[in-house]
Amino acid sequence: ISGYRGSPLGAYDQQLWRAAGDLKAHGIEFVPGLNEEIAATSVWGSQQVSLQADRKVEGVFGIWYGKGPGVDRSGDAIKHGNMAGTSALGGVLCVAGDDHACK
Repeated sequence: ISGYRGSPLGAYDQQLWRAAGDLKAHGIEFVPGLNEEIAATSVWGSQQVSLQADRKVEGVFGIWYGKGPGVDRSGDAIKHGNMAGTSALGGVLCVAGDDHACK
């Protein structure tokens, strides 16, 4: 799971931080990105697990989250990740949100 902490989905990553122990116990990695583009690239990379001979899992389900401008910024990573596809036993969910009234 990766995304940008400045996202209006901020409560989402706060809950992920709170659940860090449970996530780790279930083999779930939460790695916030410095920006949405880096986060999207990280999730794209998770889908290349099948290319690693020493892999410990057969597939990874990745989640990316960000805000509207971050979707624009992440366009290349999302486009190339979509074109490359997921690992056979993997997948990706992209979640975007905006809060225009937020100050």
